[in-house]
Amino acid sequence: MNYLQPASDKKALSPAWFAAGFQAVIWRNWGLVPPKNIAAALNCTECRLRQSAAELGLDPKAEADPIWLKRGYLTIIRRNWHIASYGQITTLLGTDEKQLAFILKEDDFMWAKMGGFKPSVEDNVHRELTAEEKLKTGEIKEAVARYGEQFDFGDNSFDFLDKFYNPQKSPEIAVLAAKEGGFRIAYSYFAVFGDPLLDESLDPYPDELLRQYAELGVNGVWLQGILYQLSDFAFDPELSSDREKRISNLKKLIARAAKYNIGVYLYMNEPRAMPKAFFDKHPQLKGETEYDTFALCTSRPEVREYLYGAMKQLFTEAEGLAGFIAITMSENLTNCYSRVSPAHIKCERCKARTPAQVVAEVNNILAKGAHDAAPSAKAISWTWAWGADWAGEAVDMLSEGQIIQCTSEEGLITDVGGVKGSVVDYTISQPGPGEKSKSIWKHAAARGFALSAKVQINNTWELSNIPYIPAFDLIGAHIKNLKRHDISNLQLCWTLGGYPSLNMRFVDYLMKTPEGTAAGFLKLIFGEQLGEKVHAAQRQFSEAFADFPFDVGTAYTAPQNFGVMAPFYAQKTGYAATMMGFPYDDIDSWRAIYPIGIYESQMQKTAGGMERAVCAFEKIEDEKNAALWEIVTNAKAAACHMRSVCNHTAYIRAREAKDAAGAAKAAQDEKNNVIRLIKLRQTDSRIGFEASNHYFYTVADLVEKLLNLDFVIRGSLVEQ
Repeated sequence: MNYLQPASDKKALSPAWFAAGFQAVIWRNWGLVPPKNIAAALNCTECRLRQSAAELGLDPKAEADPIWLKRGYLTIIRRNWHIASYGQITTLLGTDEKQLAFILKEDDFMWAKMGGFKPSVEDNVHRELTAEEKLKTGEIKEAVARYGEQFDFGDNSFDFLDKFYNPQKSPEIAVLAAKEGGFRIAYSYFAVFGDPLLDESLDPYPDELLRQYAELGVNGVWLQGILYQLSDFAFDPELSSDREKRISNLKKLIARAAKYNIGVYLYMNEPRAMPKAFFDKHPQLKGETEYDTFALCTSRPEVREYLYGAMKQLFTEAEGLAGFIAITMSENLTNCYSRVSPAHIKCERCKARTPAQVVAEVNNILAKGAHDAAPSAKAISWTWAWGADWAGEAVDMLSEGQIIQCTSEEGLITDVGGVKGSVVDYTISQPGPGEKSKSIWKHAAARGFALSAKVQINNTWELSNIPYIPAFDLIGAHIKNLKRHDISNLQLCWTLGGYPSLNMRFVDYLMKTPEGTAAGFLKLIFGEQLGEKVHAAQRQFSEAFADFPFDVGTAYTAPQNFGVMAPFYAQKTGYAATMMGFPYDDIDSWRAIYPIGIYESQMQKTAGGMERAVCAFEKIEDEKNAALWEIVTNAKAAACHMRSVCNHTAYIRAREAKDAAGAAKAAQDEKNNVIRLIKLRQTDSRIGFEASNHYFYTVADLVEKLLNLDFVIRGSLVEQ
């Protein structure tokens, strides 16, 4: 059976700054993947592999940290997407095609992040170098040694986990999360997203994390639940293998979290689409299609019966489960309308029904199954991506007892740089709530439904690679606006933004303090005089971030999340930027609704403003004050990432204008920026990490970026 979609005819991008393609495989996997796996993928001996690593300036004696295959496999897949075949990637990961297909499909739609296709790569095997390649390899080794004199290459990835899994003191329940005043639900800062309950050693919520959440007012945590993994799946029982193990681990988590008055919620996006082969046995269930998978059509009674029975079984067996959060549109292909507009629906059964009918029906079935087993369970119906023209109709058809949750900022009208837009997805730079959410809340409240807001209070896809964005003014404005609309239930984050941070403490303070302000909170934390200075610096930072040219296209595709490691390309790639995967050099996608001049100007304002705020923070920085050190470190990292976007943009515009001097200058500016970030990263292993993408980059990636920039600068100098 073929689990993976065939590779595309589109040729992969080869990293020309290496002398040979196999060297990129060695570089990008050294220290992450066991050498025996790399050797097998490259069809060489481990001894020869280590010699080749040494020739690149890498430590030939290095061994891989096993944590990468468990917690960093998405980083490994992404780093090898353009330099290794499917077979080589599975060899590197020590897995098979079936598991790789599951990761690409179910790990927060990794396949879409990769672009929805696999570039064509022939097996990139080890070979002897030519004389010219040996000379170039020697130059790489010399460059690595030269950079090694400026900073330590040691990689500290995942060091931040130690304080949660091995706290200096055994966790003590210092405080219980409040049950009154609405729920506040967070997602683990470091949970494995795809199958979080299978491996108990990857516990997404160790006690120390739960304790810190409780102290910050968090009284709920969520994780992904896939019904066919947690309940019986009669259509294909093999997919339910190990479900008893998952249920057992879920029950243990429920019991541990309850000690802190924290409830456990499952994120449900059901029913999951199935591959074509599944429907050879069940052709009557086939619905809409996407990426070579097909929906289990919820207009079929067998599918509805499955959903109800699975939810009832789940909430019966996982006693104490606090509830679930249901997304019925957009994310993965689930019901036939989830990824298809009414104008393009092909399913004959669903074509005769409205999106509102199908979506409301799915929510009602999930809620009934849960409530028939656990009447007090919270059924949170998230209206994410519901059509504005039918959302009210869907709310009218929902059964009693459900909680209507809106992505707070959805429909917010923006005006940045004189360009008007509206928010799809979410933002910190533009405080919500948006018009669409306010309209749905008003409609739902009039019908007696409880309300909830999905917010981001630590970070967003505008900048997801730092633990939290220290923009207290912007976050405070959003929370105050929600309180004016009587919203007390909050889902605090999606997969990004779960760090137990000062921002979380700030939101807890605002929700409990009627007249609370950012200035008042910071003075409470740092004292009157220091708090006033911190507030003034964060105000500069907030004002800078408000200049960010927000659009969902910019947030998803522009290089602010990857930029400091993303290569500069000497020639136009012809690749389109992907959603949270590869920015490439697709500046038209980055700028989205903004004319290029305005986009570049706004990014300069954002980066420059953040850099000035960093200067203000540095004047008051006190390394002994941990809270202040965190704020300053996050601000510095944010400024580096925004500056990288400016450098990328300047380089591409110079390249297209055939301005070799301008291109060389942009590359040199980026070199200085990369070195700043490397030094920052070595002080804080959280920089560059996000739970559903793992590490956007490692220290080795940043050093490779320096090699890439050297290559680009040499080429630009030749052209001058």
